[in-house]
Amino acid sequence: DSSLNTLREKLASLISAENPSDLCFTRNATEGIIIGLSSIDLESNDEILTSDQEHGALMDRLNFIDQKGRAKLRMFKISKEPEETLQSVKDLLNEKTKILAFSHVSCQTGIRLPVKEICKAGREVGAYILVDGAQSIGDISVNVKDYDCDFYVGNGHKWLCGPKGTSFLYINPESKIETSETFIARGSFSDDSITRRSATRFEY
Repeated sequence: DSSLNTLREKLASLISAENPSDLCFTRNATEGIIIGLSSIDLESNDEILTSDQEHGALMDRLNFIDQKGRAKLRMFKISKEPEETLQSVKDLLNEKTKILAFSHVSCQTGIRLPVKEICKAGREVGAYILVDGAQSIGDISVNVKDYDCDFYVGNGHKWLCGPKGTSFLYINPESKIETSETFIARGSFSDDSITRRSATRFEY
């Protein structure tokens, strides 16, 4: 559909994604979070690091993983000063950290996190990184290529002033993730290897 392709191109430009096919459309940020987290294999000794100011869309999923014993959940403290937030992240990151998941902008306080620096710290320990951009898209500049995160989720119905049901998930093409068992869509089995590996494989 040409209108859908046009929208994907505009959104890719908005978040500085290199290729429009690195994005898939979702019904909400929660769905994007589930797709992203479900694409990562976890073991009981793994750790997930998140902040102390997360929306339920992310926290509910992380608490579920923790309660099922699939990984241990830890939380860093968000401070007004970005340096203090970054230090709190670094104090908890270690070789067991499998996932680093946090909001670009806190839905509780409106504090903007030093996302690029946090992502860099996560990369240094080999963690998968998911950034919840529900409160940032349309309000502040976003550059996913610069952040080098594995996943970036966003909503169209907040600062972009779109309707409900217009959200997206960006997937870093360099990330080594598998197709989620939770979300199998038509694109997952395309004969075209490029299409099969793009983010659009999670759409139907």
